[in-house]
Amino acid sequence: MHWAQTPDPTGWDVSFQNKTLADDFRCTATGPITDIHLWVSWKGDSARWDLVNNIHLSIHADIPQEPPLVPYSRPLDPPLLQRDLGKTGWTVRSYGQPAPQGWYDPMPPVQVQLAEHQITWQINITDLPDPFIQQMDNIYWLDVRIDLSEPGAEIGWKTSGAPHFNDDAVWTEVPAGWNELRDPLEPTKSLDLAFVIVPEPATAVLWLAGGLGVAGLIRRRLRQRL
Repeated sequence: MHWAQTPDPTGWDVSFQNKTLADDFRCTATGPITDIHLWVSWKGDSARWDLVNNIHLSIHADIPQEPPLVPYSRPLDPPLLQRDLGKTGWTVRSYGQPAPQGWYDPMPPVQVQLAEHQITWQINITDLPDPFIQQMDNIYWLDVRIDLSEPGAEIGWKTSGAPHFNDDAVWTEVPAGWNELRDPLEPTKSLDLAFVIVPEPATAVLWLAGGLGVAGLIRRRLRQRL
């Protein structure tokens, strides 16, 4: 992956309720996608992980932006890989980051709530069976949907901070088409989503040799880019 899209500590959480969210990334080394990590929060900090029925993810090729017919890029169907992880095909840990964060649901009626919650969580999806083999320099999309058993509960995918990659993230309410994701208070501002795909070949060596956790690896790679 081009770089880790880590959470914006004062950004938004985009609600998964009744929708799929997606963001694009560039492959920097050919190899299998075995591990995916993303950052989320619960609305009102009311974390209820027992309510998660399923996490669905898919990898897609890219439909590039070509105005005016394609005003923004989006995932190409059919998916190159898709998995339903159920209740047990993933783990979660508290990521901390206690700072006021906003809640955003772009689907009408639009919800925008400032300083709605504080706690960040990291979902870890590891050792994916029969992984998709990504090809160097290709752009792909990661799509995620989280299904909850209680309609009143909501979980959201955190937006990422700078640097941003390529085009905006997108959302869809099946079977509708993809919609561009923009900041609700600053419509000209692009929104990306917080995730990292590992390991790249060099990264895998670091993990095995040093026993680095995901958070430590991300901090190290970001420092190298500063």
